[in-house]
Amino acid sequence: MTTALTPYDTGSRAEPSAWTPSNSHLYSMPADDRARILAHHGDDFGKVDFDNPEGQAIATVWATPTDDGWTLHIHQHAAPLALAADLDRLRELTDTAQAAIEEAERSTEADTMDAVFEARDGAVDALRAILAALTPPVS
Repeated sequence: MTTALTPYDTGSRAEPSAWTPSNSHLYSMPADDRARILAHHGDDFGKVDFDNPEGQAIATVWATPTDDGWTLHIHQHAAPLALAADLDRLRELTDTAQAAIEEAERSTEADTMDAVFEARDGAVDALRAILAALTPPVS
């Protein structure tokens, strides 16, 4: 038997617990949460709570299918959360946006207004892609 402390023991990692509401779990939570769960019991299966060393949930996480993949949902409970994202994708989007901005700047020296409008539209599209990647879906 090992006596080494785990990341859960030291508090350096939140401990996951699968969501399968039991009576003891239900009656340990606020009444409004309990009422919501009892009314929509099936909605809560497949969720995972991440608890701090004191046993309080800091976040609940679950995934739902979409037409082209999955959406990861994160419900924050108390302490502020920072989100580590797919940085490769964000870098790709910011590189595209930077190129669009440079094209828009060059277009102001263009001979035609069509070139200006095309560059503006490219910059707007790049910014929309970044916003879409950073905006959490409404759940």
